[in-house]
Amino acid sequence: MTQIATTPILPAWFVLPLAIATVLVISAHLAAMQHAEMPATRRRLRQANGVVMLVATPMLAYAFGIATTRDPRTFAMVWTACTGLLGMIVLLAGLDILNNLRLYASQRRDLEARAAALRAHLARLASSAAAASADEQPRPEPVGDTPRDQRGSPPGAVDRPIVPGLPGRLAAMVYGAAIARRNRAFDAGRGVVTLDRPVISVGNLSTGGTGKSPMVAWIVRALRDAGHDPCIAMRGYRSRDGLSDEAEEYRAAFDDLPVVARPHRLHGLIELFASERGERVDSVVLDDGFQHRRIARGLDLALIDATRDPFADALIPAGRLREPVGSLRRATHVVITHAERVEPDVLARLAQGISRVHGRPPIAVTEHAWSELRITDSSGVRAEPVSWLRGRHVLAVCAIGNPAPFLGGVQERGAHVVDAIVLRDHDRYAPRTISRIVRRIAASCAEAVVTTAKDWTKLARRDLSALGVPVVRPTLELRFREGESALRAIVSEPPV
Repeated sequence: MTQIATTPILPAWFVLPLAIATVLVISAHLAAMQHAEMPATRRRLRQANGVVMLVATPMLAYAFGIATTRDPRTFAMVWTACTGLLGMIVLLAGLDILNNLRLYASQRRDLEARAAALRAHLARLASSAAAASADEQPRPEPVGDTPRDQRGSPPGAVDRPIVPGLPGRLAAMVYGAAIARRNRAFDAGRGVVTLDRPVISVGNLSTGGTGKSPMVAWIVRALRDAGHDPCIAMRGYRSRDGLSDEAEEYRAAFDDLPVVARPHRLHGLIELFASERGERVDSVVLDDGFQHRRIARGLDLALIDATRDPFADALIPAGRLREPVGSLRRATHVVITHAERVEPDVLARLAQGISRVHGRPPIAVTEHAWSELRITDSSGVRAEPVSWLRGRHVLAVCAIGNPAPFLGGVQERGAHVVDAIVLRDHDRYAPRTISRIVRRIAASCAEAVVTTAKDWTKLARRDLSALGVPVVRPTLELRFREGESALRAIVSEPPV
């Protein structure tokens, strides 16, 4: 008859000193991490893993050096706890790897933006030198003739994948299957709620910015011009108490505009409709609503950024698509944005691809233009024409989904972009980020900081006295190349 060993797996005289040494090493590592320069997300993940290791080390020491099968219940409980703790360590290590990949991508975008700014600056210096040698006054290049490689990232390029290679493609297959299952449920009407007033959704297929905010603002104006009283409902990324950068941007642009910024938009809308102000609301505009399908909509507008070809992209994490391109079929209309960033042949090919998938050509083609500048300095806030930027050395700062159009726009207005800081989308501009901006201003001898209106909603809450230079933000205006009348007619009387 086989006998089960009743002695510990390893001798206690070996296990216990090893456990004590391990605890001391982990504790020293956690203490050193408090003063190490690293991103906050990396520090939090590694601190959490260190704490779990501190708990797991004595537990493993007990399991290997003390626990025996004489007490089967205790033996089983100890090893179950050890297995769970080891699983948590592996999970946190995996999350740390994914977070490092995300941080690497953010740093790469920052370096690419700085390189693009440096190339543009050198090109302008060369152009100025050539003009001076010919006794001609240098003039900024016209927007329409500006080389594409001086407008930020190449518009035709597809962003590098979040997870490259085979792992990314396999993960994208799993993600695609989950999205397909989710869409089938919504197509069948499961979990979909129909409101008692018209809903217009504005969204896109990919991660990052496609110009949703200017389009939502244009729709709100069109609805108000037609006599409606709309509200905006949005997820409000990183919103707190209904505050987010997009929500604050809308509230600053419109008087008496109800904005619901809640992860659960339906609950927020129900609460709004129950209020005295909400009773007057007769239409809803969903910001970034193409994937938020729990609320039924009469108009479902899908925006396609001309600088990011969805037909050359892949699903997350192998690419930047939230959904397959075939999902455009459920949109009532498709709108192309950032048309000013690409050549006519690129625009024509994109429109043909949309027509092939959607069944109809895009209802409208739009571009983004700067109408004026809002400048904040020690004397207050003032408006200046866009030409104010011409010839000035500036630091470009942004935390938006697609920074290329913004960075290119700064260069096109004649500014010398001596440096650029590209932060992750929706960055909160913590004090350490402000300090980073101050250092870069000093290093680059920038005369001003240029940022977006969305970024200004967060910068305005910080103490910017240390910057020592004006903060400039352009007023963005949506302009139609074609389709404005058709889209306005549809939006002005949205179906329920």
